[in-house]
Amino acid sequence: MLHLPHRTGLVSWRIEGIEISFLVYEQNHRRYRKLERLLSGICRRAGDDVPVYRVNGLEECVRYLESEYIDAVFVSLDDPDGSGLFLSESLRERDESLAMIAVAKTPVHVAECWKLHFSGYLDDLSEAGVSDELENLRCGSQI
Repeated sequence: MLHLPHRTGLVSWRIEGIEISFLVYEQNHRRYRKLERLLSGICRRAGDDVPVYRVNGLEECVRYLESEYIDAVFVSLDDPDGSGLFLSESLRERDESLAMIAVAKTPVHVAECWKLHFSGYLDDLSEAGVSDELENLRCGSQI
């Protein structure tokens, strides 16, 4: 059994009456909380009070994803053990239409991001950067 001490959060958001679910996967707790606050704040200003759910560990994350539909995932690629990339590969195998946004301070795994058809790349955890990724989000039938 694989168990990694990650922070993962699910954020649901309604855009024009359509519910969209986000998964945030980030090992660094401080960066995870910042991204979670940015997503929640942007969603609240859009008129929706966003529930945030936490799942600890890769195994628990995969079990949750087997029972819930996720439209988009923000995946940290800064982790030294490569679990963000591993999660991205697993998610892409499960759902080809899933929008994945890489979160990394430096351009790492660029070739892998292309191969996995990531929807975006976020190197700056700012409101403008997150908003831009949300505005350009490609999910499911929108692709």
